[in-house]
Amino acid sequence: MTRCKSLSDDGLFEELEGFEKAGDGVVAGFVSVEGRKVAVYAHDPTFMGGSLGSAEVGKITQLYRLALRQGVPVIGLSDSSGARIQEGPRSLAAVGEFFHAVHEVVGKIPTVTVVVGGCVGGAAYSAAMGDFVIGCVDRGYMFINGPKAVKHLTGIDVTVKELGGVEILARKNGVIDLLAPDEHEAVKLVRKVLGYLPQNHTELPPAHPTDDPRDRPCRLSLGDAYDVRAVVSEVFDKDSVLELKPEYAPNIFIGLARLGGLPVGVVANQPLHMRGLVDMHAARKVSRFIRMCGSFNIPLATFVDTAGLAPGPEHEHGGLVQATSKIFKAYLEARVPKVSIILGRVYGGAYIAMASKSLAADYVIGLERSEVAVLQPELSAEIIYRKQLEGLPAERRAEMLKNYTEELRGQFSGKALQAMGVVDTVVEPEELRKNLAKSIEVLFDNYAKNVTADRRPQRSV
Repeated sequence: MTRCKSLSDDGLFEELEGFEKAGDGVVAGFVSVEGRKVAVYAHDPTFMGGSLGSAEVGKITQLYRLALRQGVPVIGLSDSSGARIQEGPRSLAAVGEFFHAVHEVVGKIPTVTVVVGGCVGGAAYSAAMGDFVIGCVDRGYMFINGPKAVKHLTGIDVTVKELGGVEILARKNGVIDLLAPDEHEAVKLVRKVLGYLPQNHTELPPAHPTDDPRDRPCRLSLGDAYDVRAVVSEVFDKDSVLELKPEYAPNIFIGLARLGGLPVGVVANQPLHMRGLVDMHAARKVSRFIRMCGSFNIPLATFVDTAGLAPGPEHEHGGLVQATSKIFKAYLEARVPKVSIILGRVYGGAYIAMASKSLAADYVIGLERSEVAVLQPELSAEIIYRKQLEGLPAERRAEMLKNYTEELRGQFSGKALQAMGVVDTVVEPEELRKNLAKSIEVLFDNYAKNVTADRRPQRSV
């Protein structure tokens, strides 16, 4: 109960009626967070390791269904060893019911799991099915099969931390969205995350007043390799950016921010890593985030600067086609306002995937340095003008190839893109914040008028 109360504004906790005695391994009920009602449950590791028995799962399942009916978020504080071995199949059946309850709320009410200690087996699956997972570095871990099972089945010795420490998972597979040093700081992150989200899918995200002028000029430093996080921080309201999954697939950025006080979901290629190439990991990271924003009425801003989709057997064999197709699907299904900003170059399928106008963007802003093409201009020139280049001396060939390349670059960049309808406007870098804020404001005002419970799309896990 102490853990549940740690989230509360006033230290008060309303426990589920009729469950005060049953299921001693879980405490569940409601608290007030920043004046908003929130459902919360916490495992008790001192009672049979916080394992998931039928009574405990029944309590959590009841909480999820009550939260859905009342339209409030669910916060889980996980410190569980997984399904209760002593109950055998009865425990497994109960955990299946738990998954059913989680599935029912996905995309309808926000769900956040804090991995305080163990998040094992069924607890791990339910966390991954939700919207956000916060890991406590000091004690948190997550896995399906623990060290003993690994030893039994494979003969390999591995420690809990090596197998499923939250820091490793945050880097290796991105199941952890945010890391906190301890439980106290994790609770702060829960409050911060909720500050960007509505209570449920029928409401708009909470706008916060800001003294950061919308027309503040942007001071951007854009070269061949720049940190897109600096661009995002400069464009959005000061100190409002919350990056998610920062260590996983660092070639792409995702996060929540505010623009003129309004929450916005941000997707951005990261030129510092892999030239911003979109690989299967980046695709999975992005598509899940887009679906979350689409579910909770959060407009999307996509910053584009990428050398394309990741090339090579490793990526093709690893599922690049399937993974990137999920980006297309996620953008197409997200009905929220979508604005794309072309910061630099973008080629081929990556152009389509990054919320292009033809795919999903409601409005596209370009800079003078913007460049869009099927292939890189150098490669395009070699293919298009191969006959003209054949047989030329090396020095002359290099000179002619450079000329052809620059000619093609001029045809597919800056104002030329606006003439072709690829972008709606071309702006100076210092005007980017003002233009983005205006476009999102106009689009979101119209969108907000039509937000009703019966038109919200459901999303799959």
